[in-house]
Amino acid sequence: MKLLNLIEGRREDILNRFDENPELRKTIEEFLDHEFNKKTNYKYVNWVLKRNFDDFGNTIISLDSVINWIEKFDRVRKNLQYKDINQYKNLHDLIDALEVYGDTKSEEKTTLDDPSSKTSSLSELLNMAKNILSKPIEVSTT
Repeated sequence: MKLLNLIEGRREDILNRFDENPELRKTIEEFLDHEFNKKTNYKYVNWVLKRNFDDFGNTIISLDSVINWIEKFDRVRKNLQYKDINQYKNLHDLIDALEVYGDTKSEEKTTLDDPSSKTSSLSELLNMAKNILSKPIEVSTT
């Protein structure tokens, strides 16, 4: 019973930080209620909250995507150079470290089954944007 109270207390402490912004609080509450966060006793939540929101409370990367990356980190961290998530300055660094590990069978199946999950990783999108911007633009003068 003490452990359950501790877990609920941790969740409430996190939510209380967002009392002034009900919309953001609702987003955070949905994030906290994700099964992975409950399963890991919210151990990655503070790291995500510090690194995935801009100054206006907007997410940098969708929270669903963040959960996927954090789940992957939790699964492969023993193989990584930095095993403590706090050693990663931001989500981009974490994603770069995790991209060398391919999708698991269940992730591949989800990607194939769900057309909305066809989103490329952030680094892939950035690389594509760099390639597009580096090409000369042809302008017709006729």
